[in-house]
Amino acid sequence: MEEKQLQKNGRIYLIVYKMKKSKIKILYVEFPHHYLAADNLLTLSNLGLEWYSTGYYLDENGSGDLPKISTYYNNDRFRKELKKCKGWKSDLNNTVEERIKTFTEKKIYDKWKFTPEFIKQFDIVFFNHDINNVIDNLEVLENKIVIFNTFGMGVIKDEIKIGSLRALKKIVRVSNNEFEKLRTNLYGGHDAIIHGSVVPDEQTIKNWNGNKQQICTFSNVFASDQKRREHFIRIKQRCSEYIFLLYGSGNENEPLSCGFVNMDEKIKIMQNSRVHLVTGTPGSSCTYSLVESMIMGAPVVCYGQKMWQSQSYEPSKLFSHGEDILIGETPEECSDYINLLMKDKELCQFLSKNARKKAISIYGRVNIIEKWRNLFNSLGFNL
Repeated sequence: MEEKQLQKNGRIYLIVYKMKKSKIKILYVEFPHHYLAADNLLTLSNLGLEWYSTGYYLDENGSGDLPKISTYYNNDRFRKELKKCKGWKSDLNNTVEERIKTFTEKKIYDKWKFTPEFIKQFDIVFFNHDINNVIDNLEVLENKIVIFNTFGMGVIKDEIKIGSLRALKKIVRVSNNEFEKLRTNLYGGHDAIIHGSVVPDEQTIKNWNGNKQQICTFSNVFASDQKRREHFIRIKQRCSEYIFLLYGSGNENEPLSCGFVNMDEKIKIMQNSRVHLVTGTPGSSCTYSLVESMIMGAPVVCYGQKMWQSQSYEPSKLFSHGEDILIGETPEECSDYINLLMKDKELCQFLSKNARKKAISIYGRVNIIEKWRNLFNSLGFNL
């Protein structure tokens, strides 16, 4: 606010000018997971923050299977300045390159060496997953707020680096998994727990009906983990009278796969399928496929922790078996639950109602936005 006095006709008037606040500018450093990018950037836009992406949203507002975001700030000047920085692909990026290309028709850099001139124009720099990316840029990040987002799949030795940087007030660590600390006693700590939010939102992904006697699974690069694949085959064999639909990118050479579908078609398949079988991703605490299915209110049969293969496994900790979800600790249990749901529509509807209500309370975008708002405000920004 700015105040000025004005004297007129012997009276003194106080005039208050409301000063226009400049936008907070965020550099969003991409990680090779396009849904994660859409998730975070949708939230930043909903908060009214001005963001610039180094990856999937660098050249256009949404591509392939990515949603368009209402506020899109990237411009030619930003792209030109980014080119002066050194960028390259990590080993992980090379591993999932074909999967990402299936979704977005893009290749991205996820490792960077930024110049001081480039970084100085941003208030916040937002990194994902790879703490070494932060360390490589520490010199130019001095006096900048650095947000570092993790999701339960990092290398254990990196937790020591994370803890050191937190102690030195170099980073603000946000975990999307409240059980990430169970992975190691070397856990580096966090400043906030904020779950990933479903893409695009809970109003788009809804209206499960289960009218078709089929089981759908959305899982990328399915053949990359032999155990997960073997469990799926055993379940399928024990439920042989029903149709199993497996979709996802990176499954081009997987004979069990039905291929890849875009988001609109995916939602229809999810709505029509009587049961959703969620197989998870080894090492991950949670997956967007679980979030989407629970938000939709579909009856979900989920791999148990040993089948899922994650120390920071979340489904059984966030949801109640028999109330919101059915979790099988073995392929035999999973197949028994599928057979039960195929014959009991009333149980399906019971799980459906509870799942959607509980999932929105955890993963609903309004809830996620509010948690991010609280974090930014705790850092001194008045959003």
